[in-house]
Amino acid sequence: MSEERYETKDQAASLRRQVQKTKQKTEVDQLPPRREVHQGRKKTKVRWSLPFVRFFLVLFILFVILTLAFPVWRMWL
Repeated sequence: MSEERYETKDQAASLRRQVQKTKQKTEVDQLPPRREVHQGRKKTKVRWSLPFVRFFLVLFILFVILTLAFPVWRMWL
């Protein structure tokens, strides 16, 4: 039997190179401050005024009452 010698290849060498490149690109010193990054992403808050909320609450309660009372009214009609 003849022994064949295979060269041992480092299978992860290319992956290590990619990781090193990525680390070089995104070092913490090169990144902008967090405040600058997130400054443009502010949520718009919807402010509900109290009369507006009351109005919809009254409408909802009336809707529930009318829905429950409809079968009774239908018998009278």
